[in-house]
Amino acid sequence: MEKNTEPSEPAVERREQELAREIRVKDALIHEVHHRVKNNLQTVESLMRLHIRRCPSEEARSVLVEAAGRLRSMAIAHEMLSEATEEQVDAIELARRVSQQVKTSMCGDSDQFCITVTGAPRLIPGSVSISLALVIAEITCNSFEHGFAEETQGNVNISLEQTEKGLRVTISDDGCGLPSGFTIQGQTSMGLTLMRTLVEDDLRSELEEVATPIGACFTFEIPNSILNEQTQTPEEEQ
Repeated sequence: MEKNTEPSEPAVERREQELAREIRVKDALIHEVHHRVKNNLQTVESLMRLHIRRCPSEEARSVLVEAAGRLRSMAIAHEMLSEATEEQVDAIELARRVSQQVKTSMCGDSDQFCITVTGAPRLIPGSVSISLALVIAEITCNSFEHGFAEETQGNVNISLEQTEKGLRVTISDDGCGLPSGFTIQGQTSMGLTLMRTLVEDDLRSELEEVATPIGACFTFEIPNSILNEQTQTPEEEQ
């Protein structure tokens, strides 16, 4: 007479309940980590802004302002991850929050400058969201700092388009445009070096400047290989 080695139905049910409980605990811990990281980044940013007000050097102040802005962009991504049900965020909402934060820091509540974000909702992994937030912030900041330096109004357009190969991100403005002979590879500034490094190393893409009759335009495509297989639109998640 053969002995039945298969687990009983109650045992299987108990194990499923234990696994579900473990997953809930893990999710809660991950959300708490993102929440604490966000709080820590905001604390460091606040400390930096205190130093900015007391710093006598204009050059040093400029560096600290840029660093504080980058911390705020990362904090936004961690805040969204702490609110998410999965380790994913909507790229469109991330672009909106980050770009509006840049606009507010550069020109306050002025309605003379407008940021438009277009594209279908698309969830992206947390590992991608941090780098994407920083790149969007850097390019948007460049538009305000350089493209609109002598302008009293302007527009920034951010497009996120799903393609066969991945997610195409394009950021353009109608400012004064890029200097004659400008090439991304030929730049050594901290901001452009950071953008290029994040796009190439973290997002596995290539940052390109696009020739336009007015203003400046940058684009890159995040490949499907790093967009989580479970990534979906927010509508599909519901």
